[in-house]
Amino acid sequence: MDDFRLSVLLGTKMRAFREENAGKPASQLLNAARKAFGSDAARVLEQLHLAEKAAEKTPSLAARHWLFSTKSYEQCTAEAVARFKAKLLQVDGQSFTDLTAGAGVDAWFVGERASRLQLVEADPLHAAYLSANFAERPHRIWVGTAEEALPLLEGGGVAYLDPDRRPAGRRVYDFNDSRPDVLTLLPQLVQKFDKVWLKTSPMLDLTACLNQLTPHCRSVYALCLGDELKELLFELQPLNAEDAIALEAFQLLPDGRSLRTSAAKTDIQPVLKPAQIAPGDYLFEPHAGIIKLRLGRHLAAQHALSAIGAADFYVGKEAVTDFPGRQFRIRAVLPYKPKQLMIWLKENGIQKAHVSKRDFFLETEAIRKALKLPMGEDARLFFTKNQQGEAVCVVCER
Repeated sequence: MDDFRLSVLLGTKMRAFREENAGKPASQLLNAARKAFGSDAARVLEQLHLAEKAAEKTPSLAARHWLFSTKSYEQCTAEAVARFKAKLLQVDGQSFTDLTAGAGVDAWFVGERASRLQLVEADPLHAAYLSANFAERPHRIWVGTAEEALPLLEGGGVAYLDPDRRPAGRRVYDFNDSRPDVLTLLPQLVQKFDKVWLKTSPMLDLTACLNQLTPHCRSVYALCLGDELKELLFELQPLNAEDAIALEAFQLLPDGRSLRTSAAKTDIQPVLKPAQIAPGDYLFEPHAGIIKLRLGRHLAAQHALSAIGAADFYVGKEAVTDFPGRQFRIRAVLPYKPKQLMIWLKENGIQKAHVSKRDFFLETEAIRKALKLPMGEDARLFFTKNQQGEAVCVVCER
């Protein structure tokens, strides 16, 4: 992006256009933008459209008229998650280096109290946007890849990277295939910086990640925003042979609180009592971060819950305050026999329902098709196997 086009987005004309059209959707401003900005109208409308979306995902940055590209917005961290990471990484008074700065959301919040802020970005457009977004905060930007910039960066402090998992337009699942290549850089990173943090997709396999990152991984964090697992975060530093990898799952709640579930990777999975499921009991499903880190049985043991089977569904006699996941009152437990189950659902006024399954031989769409059951709010149906390996449907109140 040349200086002139960037100046258009930052100039008084753009500010006046925003103010004049405040509250109007970007989709309605095409003709006005063409009249005011000519060939730069598309770039202006992109910013207005992304600002509408960012008002929900990154509200305080949207209020600052943060510059995004469509790609950098789609890949950026939600503000609530970035604010939580600022507490987790604790870079106060240290240098903070973001080797894959992207939209700069993580760097803005995590590096807020850093003694020195270093940003590396390979995309020239994103680097230009970063320069504008961080204009009021002391920083230095290197335009280039992490591999190119690493020898030039000042060492010490905290380094952070979020590798591009779609470097050629297709999703990759191995650290060697992402950009930058984390495994090739890792020996240099842990030598140059005091601590290194690696953000990854929640889709990655935990065991494969740990196998690749050994012996440098000290902790793994699974961060959930509400019920959605947003990312895995690895704390990297040489690990002593006697140290155990810490596993921590956090659920970030709308009220600003966070619920924490943790264990060491070497901890033995607790043995839980078999569940005697009965109407009036409660079914518990831990959030996705707990399941990802395989902490479900640790959590169940803390709350004296029983296991339904091998899946991450648990049962208890009472509701649990601030349970990190979902809990529902059980209405009935039925064998999975589609014809009889359809009759029971009809007789009990359940024509539409939410369907979930774990350790079950059918996918949710196949279950819906077999039961002729559309999505709806009449009930919550959980399909799994009981302790005897029998397929069952646990019917819960909505």
